[in-house]
Amino acid sequence: MNVISNKIKEKNDNLNIEFEKLSKEFNREELNFVFYNDKKYIHKDIEESVKRKYQDKFRQGVIKTYHTCVISDVNKTVCQAAHIIPYKDCFNTFKAFEISNGLLLRNDLHTSYDNGDFKINPDTLKIEFKSNILEDDSYAELTKYEGQCLEDKITNLATIKLLRDVY
Repeated sequence: MNVISNKIKEKNDNLNIEFEKLSKEFNREELNFVFYNDKKYIHKDIEESVKRKYQDKFRQGVIKTYHTCVISDVNKTVCQAAHIIPYKDCFNTFKAFEISNGLLLRNDLHTSYDNGDFKINPDTLKIEFKSNILEDDSYAELTKYEGQCLEDKITNLATIKLLRDVY
């Protein structure tokens, strides 16, 4: 029986260590963990509330930085704040919502960017579409921006570094 008690204590100690690590990244009041088969999960509702909390500040900061779509120059009202490094790939919430990790893109260009249809070359700041997208006539409205240079729009060195990280 003593061996079992020690195993249970060890498991609880490990869970407490995990909680302490994660509580440094998140506000303790926002933490709500579900433990399943010794894996930790942040409760989805809590994760979404944290995400929403920063999304509006992120969007407003990206709008203030760019004013219009960096590619098509359309008004901000039909644009979205796109993450250069996707939210899910950022190592923490604060990194995901840094203004330098954002571009203001027209809604359809944002979707296309997220789908990996095009990238922005960090050395030339030119738009590069995948060849299969360029060959597909149904993407003509988007591919007309192929080769467009964004050097007068994207000037922040941290943003360019992030573009290099995903290129």
